[in-house]
Amino acid sequence: MKKTIKTIATATAVVSATALTVNAKADSVTSNPTTENNDKVQTTVTPEQQLKNNVDTTKANLDQSKANTADAQAVVDNLQK
Repeated sequence: MKKTIKTIATATAVVSATALTVNAKADSVTSNPTTENNDKVQTTVTPEQQLKNNVDTTKANLDQSKANTADAQAVVDNLQK
């Protein structure tokens, strides 16, 4: 039982650490907008918009990590009963 709890706690820590990894790198942003091709639609993404997109993605990953942690804690609490 204790081994199961330790395993769940370790898995939760790994998931949380992985979700908190941020892919936004300031040195990878250039002053020139980049162009993305989506079939026939062409859009220009500014560095500011790319950074905002990265922040939004990171926030979503953090929220998912928190949800995963809560789910794992519920499993641990249930196993302790």
